[in-house]
Amino acid sequence: MDNKQKPVLTELLSTSRQLAETASAGDWEAVATLRVRHEELVRTFFSHINGAPLSAHVMSELAQVRVYTDMVLELAKRRRASLVEAGQVLQSRQRATTAYAETASP
Repeated sequence: MDNKQKPVLTELLSTSRQLAETASAGDWEAVATLRVRHEELVRTFFSHINGAPLSAHVMSELAQVRVYTDMVLELAKRRRASLVEAGQVLQSRQRATTAYAETASP
């Protein structure tokens, strides 16, 4: 890894941490914005590796990026499940309201 890649890796790690913190706070709009930057940094970092071996330090930092990414994915799965459940409750309530309205009408 050359000296130009060190700032990219540092920013990638920082952005990954911000993503995890933002997802933990439930600010999914900010997560979407940060995700775009995160993807740019990943592409930039790996496009300049050119097959060069990575040091143990770099591998350690990339492993931490993965940990943060896994945290965000798990939080997103939980949020999605919560939204699906809320949608199902809403549909059930709408069906009950419709049924009541149909039986209450003369």
